[in-house]
Amino acid sequence: MRLLDDPHAWVRVTAVRHGRLPARTLVRLLRDRKTFRGALVNPTIPVAVMRRMAEPSG
Repeated sequence: MRLLDDPHAWVRVTAVRHGRLPARTLVRLLRDRKTFRGALVNPTIPVAVMRRMAEPSG
């Protein structure tokens, strides 16, 4: 997971989008303002997480 801390933004963005990123790490990245956008396009977002994100916040 060292690539997620790389000083170069393009390396971090590429790492966040990688399809083999562990779900726990991906969920953490979705909660972080700095990595949220990149993590949103990751194809392996758990279905339960996608459903929670789609719910209107009450």
